[in-house]
This record gives sequence, C-alpha cells and structure tokens, in this order.
Amino acid sequence: MSKLTLLLLSSLLAASAIADTLPVQPWKNMGGYDGIVLPNDKIITGMVTATVLINEQGHIEQTEWQGEPQELVELAQRTRLPAYVEPYQSCTYDETQTQQICTPSASQKKFRFFYMLPKHLRKEAFTKPVKIQKPPYPALAQEAGEEGTVIIGAFVPPTGSTFLYTIKSSGSRRLDKAAYSAVRASLPLHPATYKKQPVAIAYQIPIKFSLESEPNTDSTKAEKTIDSTQKTTKNTKKPKRKKTRNTKK
Repeated sequence: MSKLTLLLLSSLLAASAIADTLPVQPWKNMGGYDGIVLPNDKIITGMVTATVLINEQGHIEQTEWQGEPQELVELAQRTRLPAYVEPYQSCTYDETQTQQICTPSASQKKFRFFYMLPKHLRKEAFTKPVKIQKPPYPALAQEAGEEGTVIIGAFVPPTGSTFLYTIKSSGSRRLDKAAYSAVRASLPLHPATYKKQPVAIAYQIPIKFSLESEPNTDSTKAEKTIDSTQKTTKNTKKPKRKKTRNTKK
C-alpha cells in the first residue's frame, strides 16, 4: 500500500471520527459562582448541596448543607434560598376513576451551588480536550418521530467526581436518556488546571437528534424496488412475430 493511500485512509478516518464527536463547550453559559481567591493565588472551588424540607404551604422548614471544603459551605450558607418552593403534588383518582384529585404534600428538594474559577482568570487556565461520541438514534424514538436537542451539563470539581445534569430537555424521555448515557460513557472528565492546581470546571454538551439526518431504510428499499421494476419493464419486450408469406404452387 502506497504512502498516498495510507494518508488518504488516515484522513478519512480522522474526518469520520470528528463527525461522530459532539461539541463540548467549557465554562460557557454555566452560571455558577466565583470560587474563593486567597492571597497566595490559591483558588477554592467545588460544589455545595442544600437539601431542604418543604412543607405543604411551599415553605422551607429545614436545610441540610453538604460539601467541601468548609469555606465553600459557609459561603453557600450566606446565599438566600427562595422564600417559596412549589410543593410536591400527591394525586389520586376519585371513586368514579375519572377525575384526578391532587393535594400538596411535604417533600424534599436539592439546591446545588457551583463554585468555579472566576471569569477573569479562566483564560489562564488549562483544560484538557473532551471527546464525547455521538449516541445512536434510539430506534423507538425514531419510529415515533421524536426529535430535538438535549443539553447536558457536567460539573467537574477538583476531585474529578463529575456531576451530570440536564440543562435543557428534548421533550422526549428516550432521547434524554440516550444523551445522558452517551456523556456518562465518556467519563471520567478532568478538572481544569490553574497555576498547577486543579480547579472546578463546567461543561455544556449539546446533543441534537434530527430525523432528517437519519437515513430512512424503508424508503430507500422502496426506491430501489421501483427502479428495478422500471428497468425490468423496459427490458422486457414482446418478441416480434415473423411474417409468413403464402406461396402458391
């Protein structure tokens, strides 16, 4: 095999790999809070979770804080939580089984606080490239005509234990699950590095499912059948009858 052939093959493989790789955007539109910047250029970043108990009226009765280091927990505790949270609705049917009756009930909810490198320092941070393979189109979703875009968020603290969540749903549970599974299969992700120290980073991963980009095997087969039928019709010609002359003796 010639060097030119090998070069062409490697180029084609690289192009197909790029086409199957999803775009990953670090830092962009992730919100969050600035971490703690200490005088010695040390940055404290990470995630803090507030688990709240909500009563039937939608008021927070109890809050439990979890996270590390303690400096971030104390910083998160200064954040004002919402005064009202929509309570969970417990629903049952009436005696006729035709009307649904819903009543608010006590429930739990989690609020998460992401602390990252301050925006004005992010240009100095080093981030490793992330490659996430495009998931296959779920067969049942394709048959049902479901399509849309899922945006998965990934928060990577300095420890590297990635937290995944859905920023935007496609409206289809099948597509959302396929997108989430594709990102999860690409773990672990790595935190960013700022002045030789690991710092938390957030990624935004859009995954688009479009029926137009998927080949329709049924229609392709139908077109091939029509073409072959037409060719057969054209090629089958009736044999010409030979004219016979009556010879008189």
